[in-house]
Amino acid sequence: MQSVEARQQALLAALPDLMFRLRRDGTYLEFAGDTTRLANRHEDLIGSNMYDVLPPQVAAAFHATVVEAIETRELCSVEYELRRLAGDVREFEARVVPVNGEEAIAIVRDVTEERMLVRELRASQRRAVEASDRERRRFERDLHDGAQQRLTTANLHLHVALRAVE
Repeated sequence: MQSVEARQQALLAALPDLMFRLRRDGTYLEFAGDTTRLANRHEDLIGSNMYDVLPPQVAAAFHATVVEAIETRELCSVEYELRRLAGDVREFEARVVPVNGEEAIAIVRDVTEERMLVRELRASQRRAVEASDRERRRFERDLHDGAQQRLTTANLHLHVALRAVE
């Protein structure tokens, strides 16, 4: 039995995310993970209800996800922003799985950098499309104003020359 518990402790220690065991009513029962990633002191979490330690909108969304996971007996997830103890606002994704009819486990991942990279990639793609459109319009304008005018003029001169030869 001791080796099973030692393995579980090793797994929790290696987990890069935050792990919370929660009761259906939103009470924190257990915590594992890097305490620097928390929005509250870990000493204040165990035994507290999420409505007492999280902003109201985050608590409501998180709690609804816990209840949904317990009731559906399926993995459910929720995304939210939260100010950490360090003072910075981070983006999180919580994946919640039911343990039994009254408890769930939430694995919470900080997805701030990932989301920032996705936003930067989309902005870069948008800039590339805009640059391509600008270049296409410039090319069309140059073709219309430059080469097309010269070709039309040359065509007129050829017709005049052909009539003069005839």
